[in-house]
Amino acid sequence: MVSVVSVAGRYVLLSVGAALTVSIGVLIMQMRHTATGKNRDACTRNLMALHSPLRMYMMDHAGQLPSLSTDMWKYASNPRILVCPGSRTKFVAGRTSDLTNWMDYLYVYWPMGESTSESYPIMYDKDLSHHGGEGLNVMTVDGTCFWDEGGAWLREFAATHPDLRIPLPEGVPSQ
Repeated sequence: MVSVVSVAGRYVLLSVGAALTVSIGVLIMQMRHTATGKNRDACTRNLMALHSPLRMYMMDHAGQLPSLSTDMWKYASNPRILVCPGSRTKFVAGRTSDLTNWMDYLYVYWPMGESTSESYPIMYDKDLSHHGGEGLNVMTVDGTCFWDEGGAWLREFAATHPDLRIPLPEGVPSQ
């Protein structure tokens, strides 16, 4: 015969166990969200730090941007800023000869002239997955850095300026 106390006790244990499971799940989700936010902020700081080498290059080359990100490398003091903290890329010291293969940002070359706007995107995350698929960090020619939710701004820019043929990051649909 089953006693009423043991059945009630089991329900209490099951309720407590369910509450603990839900609480732990919420805590883990909150920790992941906090880590994603920290990575996003660190990624923005990386892009801001990359603007200085770009400007130094431009001062030495009559206001022109480097044609490749590797051309500005000698102006950057820390190669780690080329790796987005939200990606799985591991920085390897001394590996500067093949930057475009491992750096986590797409660099878009703009020949500087009257038709080049300071608001054109120049560097941005090369993969939407760097920040959990939520969006991208974008830097414009003038050094402004901002968060682009889902890559919508970049997609709109590409659609508005089809003649410029800018590459969209992995995971950002063209339409």
